[in-house]
Amino acid sequence: MIKEALYYQRGNSGEEAEKELIVLEKRELTEKEIEEFVKKWGGSYSSLFCYRLSESFFYPEGGGQPCDRGSIAGAELLFVEEKDGELWQYTEADFPEGAKVLCKFDVDFRRWQSEKPQCRAYFFRSCDSAFSL
Repeated sequence: MIKEALYYQRGNSGEEAEKELIVLEKRELTEKEIEEFVKKWGGSYSSLFCYRLSESFFYPEGGGQPCDRGSIAGAELLFVEEKDGELWQYTEADFPEGAKVLCKFDVDFRRWQSEKPQCRAYFFRSCDSAFSL
């Protein structure tokens, strides 16, 4: 896990939900990789790109929790994963390396994801104490 990730430093408020970042690296997925992506995540894509950005802004999938929802320069963020200590963001849009892109995460979705484990714990604790013998 990336220890100094920006997604750990940013909260769930609207003012922290967007930041301009730089595309450091870009890779277009092959047809076979697109087919595998579609099998795993669904959808239909004629082209698909993954990007490494200047900062780790979006929360990746992991530990049973889905990745952030959001956008990169207005294009829908499809998926975020961590590979070898780097975050890769997937979208259909084609941006050149070195481009400045405005990234936004879905504040409500991130808040819901961060609060869901706590709510689940309260629920099960309540059930346990209510029904224990």
